[in-house]
Amino acid sequence: MIDAFTDLWDLYLRHGYVLCDRDDEFRLRTVCLYLSRQAKSLTVSLEDILRTATQGPTPQWQSLRTQLR
Repeated sequence: MIDAFTDLWDLYLRHGYVLCDRDDEFRLRTVCLYLSRQAKSLTVSLEDILRTATQGPTPQWQSLRTQLR
């Protein structure tokens, strides 16, 4: 259970990094997590994350970044 919490927290932190890149300077398009105990990595596109995390129309990252300013 601790690993699952750590992995989720890591994912939330990565979303924060994406949202803080307000000018899209780093051109982040994917998020990758490394699950050390399973010796596996998981790479997911940001668009897929938004599509599955929201209901209705999928918001754009840039509009979310703008709302945080």
